[in-house]
Amino acid sequence: MSESSASETTTEEFFAGLLTPAKDRLKIVRSKRNKVERELDRLRDEEKIIVRGIRAWEPTFERNGKPGPKPTTGSQISETRVTAVREFLLAHKEELNETFPEGFTASDVKRQPGAPEYAPDSILVAIRRLHDRGVVRLNKRGRGGAKMWVIV
Repeated sequence: MSESSASETTTEEFFAGLLTPAKDRLKIVRSKRNKVERELDRLRDEEKIIVRGIRAWEPTFERNGKPGPKPTTGSQISETRVTAVREFLLAHKEELNETFPEGFTASDVKRQPGAPEYAPDSILVAIRRLHDRGVVRLNKRGRGGAKMWVIV
């Protein structure tokens, strides 16, 4: 029995001896990688400082080709719909201000009697266009991020 325990220990030592150089090499590689990553972080920070300095004098430096914000889906509605929503809002300005003193949402407009028969999403797009034209203003954000609009 003593021979088998001696041979088992020898086998374990043998495999441990095989893994030791690999583990040592892994430590060296990780150490080098960490050093390179720290240097890369330092270079990135320095690059940001330099670019900010250049942009202070030349605001368009390296800004060409960057993608801008993507248009919201469903933002293509006809001018007829925008006009219909505008006419409804202006015709019911006092009623909307009394009913919704903190501002109305597109869904609130949809629920009003005589409102244009459009989906709330279409009404919201029309209200956004009217906001761009100065007809309505964003008063605040409601629950869940709802936009509360007020007629100017």
